[in-house]
Amino acid sequence: MPSLGTRWASAGRRFLFTAELYGKRELANHAAAGAYAFLLSATPAFLVLLAASSWFLRGSEAAAGILKSVLGEILGPHTLEGIARAYLSRPLTGFAAVFGIVNLVWASRLLVASIQRGLRTIWADTGPVRPVRENLLTFAVELVLLVSVIAVLAASQAARIVLDSVRNLAARGTLLRFYRAAYLAAPHAALFLFSYGTYRTIPPARPRHSHCLAGAALCAAVYALLRALLDSIRNIARYDLLYGVLGNLILGLINVYLFFSLYFFFAGFVYVLESFDALLLGRYLHRKRPRSTEAPASDPEAGMPYRLLRRFGRDYPQGAEIFRAGDEGNEVFLLREGEVGILQAPAAGGPPVQVSTVRAGEFFGEMAYLLGDRRTATTVALTPVSVLALPVRLFERFLAVDARASRRLVKLLSARLSETTRLAAEAQARDALVLDDGDDRGDSP
Repeated sequence: MPSLGTRWASAGRRFLFTAELYGKRELANHAAAGAYAFLLSATPAFLVLLAASSWFLRGSEAAAGILKSVLGEILGPHTLEGIARAYLSRPLTGFAAVFGIVNLVWASRLLVASIQRGLRTIWADTGPVRPVRENLLTFAVELVLLVSVIAVLAASQAARIVLDSVRNLAARGTLLRFYRAAYLAAPHAALFLFSYGTYRTIPPARPRHSHCLAGAALCAAVYALLRALLDSIRNIARYDLLYGVLGNLILGLINVYLFFSLYFFFAGFVYVLESFDALLLGRYLHRKRPRSTEAPASDPEAGMPYRLLRRFGRDYPQGAEIFRAGDEGNEVFLLREGEVGILQAPAAGGPPVQVSTVRAGEFFGEMAYLLGDRRTATTVALTPVSVLALPVRLFERFLAVDARASRRLVKLLSARLSETTRLAAEAQARDALVLDDGDDRGDSP
């Protein structure tokens, strides 16, 4: 069982990998694009809400109060009383609603496309882009956005009707407190559902349900905390003095960009959770070797991470067979310590002969994976050895996430092929020498 310190170190390494990924793949640019597309879609969505609600709320004083509070959030405290009166006295035309819907569809396509591009950048090594699937997802997300707009309107109407029908003051006060709490929690719940749904459906390789839940929950929670912190330190009067009615729009822009920055950060976090073992393996193989050979293997920087040792580590005594020719090739091995001999039976028959030697830091058993077949050779521990037995799926992820892994594997296979060719040539020369000696003895009197 790993200690608490080990768990904290593992969690810290996950966030470190996520921060590196965020900077390396320039996800801040995708966050800016997402924020811009969201602001473009917010205006037509608000227009659609105005057009639809003006038909149902015309003449309602409660609606005037709601509208003033909404406009106050967007335009600041300088909103004129005449805006609400004009809005309630004469409903918007059908043309305004149609115009808003057309613009909402266009802007939502831009928003979905920016999200897709960002998530494809994060998950670029998990599979090719499928245009049909991408377009279907675009339309699906657009539909969800439009339905969400309608659902918000329907929920507000239902809440107003229920509240107006309650005459008991105590019950009315309880309902008001409930609606207030729901109003405060609804945006964060919506952000959580949005994050979870897109993390789960848009990447080419669908992440695990638990990883998507963790990423979406952290995204919504961190955003709520940072938003509360910003609200506690910002000076509304100063913003109003500097920007006038645009003060709240500036703050809205900051909030939207903050959310999309966190959204893509935690999308990278989901990717790291999916590929954590492969990333750890790559970091271990490309680490800087200590100058001293006395560095302890348990050192997390100089040696193998504890998580990989616990999950995949195996030890074999000298002379033990690690696998035999003809076995199923379900694992690829990384040799940590010792030496392993690769044995193959000669084509002419006879006992297996050693054709290659595996040394610390090298993979073996990868041919069965590459060929999609059974083991073609037998491996024996020439000394006491320690290995990592990597499942094929993990080895595939390692090759995908580590750009240098494929080159390393090709160099290893080339070196092993050269050694096999050399040993085969030496064995053939020895056989030829034995035959020559036999012929000489047969010819002598």
